[in-house]
Amino acid sequence: MPALVLFGRRWLIASDDVPLPAAGLAVFHFVWCILLIIWFVSVHGPAECEGAWRYDVGVGGLLGAFVLSLGLEIGMVRHGLRGGPFETRKRRLLPRLIYLDIVSHFCQVAFNGFCTYLVYGVPEPTCESGQLWNPFEVMQVLVWLTWAFIAVVAALLVLTYNLFPDYADPKSWEARCNCLATFCCCSTGQARRGAKYTDLSGQPQRLSSRLGNLFAMMLSHIDLSPSDMLLAFSLAMALQRIQRKRLREERQQLNLPGGEEEGEEDGEEAPAGAALGSAGGPATAALGTEAAAGSMQLGADKTPGGPHWQLQAGDSKAGEQGMVDAETLQEAAWAMKFAFASYGMLLYLFAHGPAYGCLQVCCGRNCGLLVGTAHGRKQRNKLDLRLTHNLNREATQQAAGLADRDLLDVRYEGEVPHVLPYFIAADEETKSVVVAIRGSLSLDDVIRDLLFEPASLDDWLAPGKSWEDPPPPLTAATVHTQFAAHAGILEAARATFIDIQTHHVLHDVLLDPSGRCHGWRLVLSGHSLGAGCAFLLGLYLRHFVPDLKCWAFSPPGGLASGQLCADSADWCTSCVCGKEWIPRLSLKTFGRMRDEMVFAALRCKRPKWLVFWHLMRGKRFEEEELFYAPDELPMEAREALAAYQQSVERNPTIRSFLEIAGDFGPPGRCFHLKPTGRTSHTASRRGPFNLRHGKQRRYRAVWIDGHAIIDEGVLISGRMMADHLPDYLLATLRSMARSLRRHQSTAVINDRAGERLTEDVMEGAGDSSGSRHNGGGGGSSEEPEPQRLRLAAAAPPPMPPSDLVPKPGTMSDHEDHGHDVHFESADAGASLTYPQQAGTVRKNAYIVIKSRPCKVVDVSTSKTGKHGHAKCAFVAVDIFTGKKMEDLSPSSHNVDVPHVSRTDYTLLDIGDDGFVSLMTEGGDTKDDLQLPSGTDEAEKLAVQMKADFDAGKELVVSVMKAMGEEQICAVKIVGQA
Repeated sequence: MPALVLFGRRWLIASDDVPLPAAGLAVFHFVWCILLIIWFVSVHGPAECEGAWRYDVGVGGLLGAFVLSLGLEIGMVRHGLRGGPFETRKRRLLPRLIYLDIVSHFCQVAFNGFCTYLVYGVPEPTCESGQLWNPFEVMQVLVWLTWAFIAVVAALLVLTYNLFPDYADPKSWEARCNCLATFCCCSTGQARRGAKYTDLSGQPQRLSSRLGNLFAMMLSHIDLSPSDMLLAFSLAMALQRIQRKRLREERQQLNLPGGEEEGEEDGEEAPAGAALGSAGGPATAALGTEAAAGSMQLGADKTPGGPHWQLQAGDSKAGEQGMVDAETLQEAAWAMKFAFASYGMLLYLFAHGPAYGCLQVCCGRNCGLLVGTAHGRKQRNKLDLRLTHNLNREATQQAAGLADRDLLDVRYEGEVPHVLPYFIAADEETKSVVVAIRGSLSLDDVIRDLLFEPASLDDWLAPGKSWEDPPPPLTAATVHTQFAAHAGILEAARATFIDIQTHHVLHDVLLDPSGRCHGWRLVLSGHSLGAGCAFLLGLYLRHFVPDLKCWAFSPPGGLASGQLCADSADWCTSCVCGKEWIPRLSLKTFGRMRDEMVFAALRCKRPKWLVFWHLMRGKRFEEEELFYAPDELPMEAREALAAYQQSVERNPTIRSFLEIAGDFGPPGRCFHLKPTGRTSHTASRRGPFNLRHGKQRRYRAVWIDGHAIIDEGVLISGRMMADHLPDYLLATLRSMARSLRRHQSTAVINDRAGERLTEDVMEGAGDSSGSRHNGGGGGSSEEPEPQRLRLAAAAPPPMPPSDLVPKPGTMSDHEDHGHDVHFESADAGASLTYPQQAGTVRKNAYIVIKSRPCKVVDVSTSKTGKHGHAKCAFVAVDIFTGKKMEDLSPSSHNVDVPHVSRTDYTLLDIGDDGFVSLMTEGGDTKDDLQLPSGTDEAEKLAVQMKADFDAGKELVVSVMKAMGEEQICAVKIVGQA
């Protein structure tokens, strides 16, 4: 880093990449030297044999060349491991060593050619004494193995040769796109080499040229080799992990919310931008417009003392708006079922396994593949023998639980240009017509994602549209545009509407008064790219169906203008799972992530391959072990940073794009399936002989401001892609809905939850809730299937005010951030209270005041009045919150008294999120309680519990339960662990 320059050309490797291939070559040369020495000792020809000296010259020359290469390659390994990635001056002699090694390899070619001549072009040697000596077989093995090794070296040179050395030239990036399209055999679709494309100004343009310009705009600011990019990604992830730990410790010191959250990779998210703060504390200083553009302010002090950079740190907790209720999650799981089904056969096989998936597609649903093919023949008066189409159709029907007559229309990959695969289905139970659009699954989809220029939505949203009119063409957005959107996704939405308009299926079944589904509601559902397309398509369809509902699962973060997305909250709901990166990815956050990667590489002090080695072994570095302090950067890093900043500042396209698309965000009202930081290792069995190990992760569902997701930035993590998979999201939604119906605030999901969708999808065909089986992998016990939910509400339920007591299964925002999570019991027929005459209630007894369980601290009885009733005045405190309560009741009347019980549990674990794990007498675990809080006594008890638990003491806690609420009220030490 930067790329190595040899023979006046920039190659695909950096100087610190050389030790890896050099070490491999050195090992081979060492082994070969040993073999050649053995040759000389035991196999070389006698002196009296005519021509034997030729063999000694050939093999000796090879031995000398190999010894020379061995010495040079050892020097290349030692020299290449000096300094960090940008400390190139410490490796300045490396090109000379490489030149000498190339000379030694030419010598090897020459001597091996001479040996080949001896084997095939010279008669066998004869000895005067008659001694038999025939080195032919040994020489033949030697020659061909050496040629094979030389071929490997030549292939290595070809692979590292850079066909497009100018990383800053858009033409070079265009040539790379053409080369990649040729390599991937993309002869059809958008990726076709030389394909013409109409840009936003209406001018024809080659697609490769457009992509080349976009890549150059975003990636041409610094010289990085492929391994440098991988290293920068890994270092940025390590810095984010370090910063999570630091922020958590500072929150704990200041008693701020979130101080108990997990800060490691599998826990609570931390701000991505915070990863680049100086060693003294978290990054809190904002940069302004230039930082948002991806540039870096060096500060007022640009002396050799070094630059100080700090990126703006967003806080995911600042955008939380309360817990999501069970009905919303259940409806989301129902809609996600269709989005999952839109992926067709490939994802179906991925989720269920190739063998079982193929068996179900071919023979499931009572041989639905054959029946569906015949049903299609009745509709089209001809037999459809397109195997891939029929397999995709059957996988879609099985995944969505659709009968043949309910799948109204379907479109798959490549049938119509620019149209994303989608299907239209009728759901009889919920009286809904569903349009489900597939996400990214092909190279064409990736290209569409990359066409991120902002396009105008003003004509798209203008009133006065009729169904027969074509949608408006795409135009480039300007600073005067009111609303804008991602150009590639908007083009897909436009083409999809034209296809729907052309086939008349949606109009005939829903909008036509005589249609089968007239009067039903319209639901749009999509995942990833399909979610963005569904939202933009919904914006246009609202001209004709104003009350439609859109579910956008894992939508692109850089989708549309922020104000438009916020105004869509009444009809569109977005879902973000864990640390997935697509909903956090926008033009602004991509610039932030690029900055983080570059600055992390600038600060790295260790050699690249040593960093890779330790990271693969799972080592967790401290910041001072791996990184220079910001004011200690080497001179080469300072120069690279200055050049990087100047390159970004010179690019006017980035500024113009950010001026329009800087506020882009996810659509509608967003909820986040948020990891709480509690994980445990588990094993999931799939098949009689396949035992796979994974992790169980605990999630909670919270409403969140969409801009808070963008402000977090891209969270570089091992989960950023895994959390984005649609099968995992579907399993998580189902498990979350099931947990909230059981009045649990969190759900435990197995990493391989997506592999357990088979029971939900196959046996639960048509189950809109998807709740018959535990597809989430959380290990919960089975329960009878609840009555199916009727999806009547088009908009998400309103959030309850924070000052109200939460309803069963919900939680107020206030309680989520500072108090225990309490839910009412759902046991059928159980009474929470019993009546008792007021005059018999004494001090220290229990009573219900204002629907809260309280303990009486004082009671006084007045004299009998003129109406013949004495009055009892109660002063009590809430047994959970400690709030003082008062009530007045006639002594002869009944008051409600709560059933109060105390149960002892063994304490197993205290999570960093405040939740505790308890074990019952029967050996079952209980994981839905937090540490006590709300009163001074409760806080002291929590502190004491943590101290005793950290000291290794065995604890038993007493849990008080009343009126469906539970809280730890006492703890005792029973032994030393």
